[in-house]
Amino acid sequence: MACEACYFTAKGDSNICPIDQEQIEDSEFFKDRHARREILQLECYCTNKENGCGWEDVVNAFDAHIQQCGYQYVQCDDCKEALLRQNLPHHLEELCDFRQLPCTYCGNMLKIRTVAEHESICHMRPLQCPFVCGANIQLDSIHEHVQQCSMIQDGRTCPYTIIGCQSPITEDVSLHMQQSNTAHAALAISVAKCLQQTNEQLKHDLLAEQTKRLELTKKMEEQNEKQKMMEAGLTVWKQKYEEMANEIAQLKDRSDQTEKEIKKNLEEVNLKLDGQAVQEIGDRLAAVEQKYVDAEGKLRNLPGGSHGGGVVGMDEELKRGVERVDQLESGSAVLSANLSELELKLQLLENTCYEGQQLWKVDNVTFRINQAVTGKVTALHSAPCFQKRGGYKFCSRLYLNGDGMGRGTHISLFFVIMKSEYDALLQWPFSDRVTFRLVNPHNLDESMTESFIPDKNSSSFKRPTKDMNIAAGCPMFIKKDLLAHYIVDDALYIETKISSTS
Repeated sequence: MACEACYFTAKGDSNICPIDQEQIEDSEFFKDRHARREILQLECYCTNKENGCGWEDVVNAFDAHIQQCGYQYVQCDDCKEALLRQNLPHHLEELCDFRQLPCTYCGNMLKIRTVAEHESICHMRPLQCPFVCGANIQLDSIHEHVQQCSMIQDGRTCPYTIIGCQSPITEDVSLHMQQSNTAHAALAISVAKCLQQTNEQLKHDLLAEQTKRLELTKKMEEQNEKQKMMEAGLTVWKQKYEEMANEIAQLKDRSDQTEKEIKKNLEEVNLKLDGQAVQEIGDRLAAVEQKYVDAEGKLRNLPGGSHGGGVVGMDEELKRGVERVDQLESGSAVLSANLSELELKLQLLENTCYEGQQLWKVDNVTFRINQAVTGKVTALHSAPCFQKRGGYKFCSRLYLNGDGMGRGTHISLFFVIMKSEYDALLQWPFSDRVTFRLVNPHNLDESMTESFIPDKNSSSFKRPTKDMNIAAGCPMFIKKDLLAHYIVDDALYIETKISSTS
């Protein structure tokens, strides 16, 4: 039995079942509605518990709660900042860089970043009369005001003062206008020329900005193309990774198949390799060497050209001695190879416990985390452990970069039932409680503990048909950010314990 979401996540785009590695079509699986109803009535707490939410209820009410949970992280539609839902109203009103404020003069709602620029050119902005008549006027009504400004109407100010006329008005303003007509025209042409130059400069600046924008657009398109190529390359690497993972799994199966042969060889070495056999081989080698020395001495003492028959006999004896030495050297090489194999097997046996409680030291944690993140070594396995002598055989599996739902964010820890020669004598399915404990060396009382009771319907706890059953446990055992509290001398200590549920 598998969760539908977990099943499709593990299966990906392939049509290979992640549970039994058999080919299966999407139309061939079915939903366990009875199990779904049972799950929906289970007690649960909000996934935002660490953020401060104290909601607890049944799973069936979770979706409705999470839609309005104040401790759920949401994204501001304007600035895209992630924040708690309960803080969103205050953010929109007081903090968001894209919040809207009314213009002081016209009242239009504008984004806060553009308010100052808009107010500097707002047509409703009050301005002082350029002819200093004392009236406050709006930007879009300057032309109308000039037609009726009291300073001009009373003849106290020349209308061209605004563009630079500084001639004093001693009599009638009309007379001044007639007398200064040429000067006023020159001022108007000068101002128009300046405006024209300014306009040309603005056009030039605008064209430069447009050119830069086109260049940036082109670069963005090139970056998008590069990103697509990188994504395509990533897909290829993922396929290669999956192929390598399959090859590694096949190699693992082959290595497990040779385990029985290693046990047989170990028993043969144990029978053959005892103190008497080694002593006997040494004595025989020493005797042959002595015979070789004696024969060589006899040959040296023979007179030249005499006792030809004796020389021939001695040569034959020497040949037989050399052949015997070669045979012993060959046997010694075989024994050396068997001794090396025996040493490796003994190391494995030394790391195997038979008490149902295993303390696993994971060293070089920093290096192993880097390997997990880069995908070189995703999973670590502890040494095999037995519940007792002749009991269930199991090991622990650790993912330092997470697996399944915890990939990339959590540390995943699983329990694996292994095949052993005592399985026929045991009761199946396996039903004892399994407890994980991540030891905190700085304060043992703050160690991380999780436990579970096996699901009797799960294939993970049935009698193994392969070397290892499917792993079961905690894909979200602990957040990666919290792992540093449990590391000492670049090592982790993980305890796996089996206890009876009765």
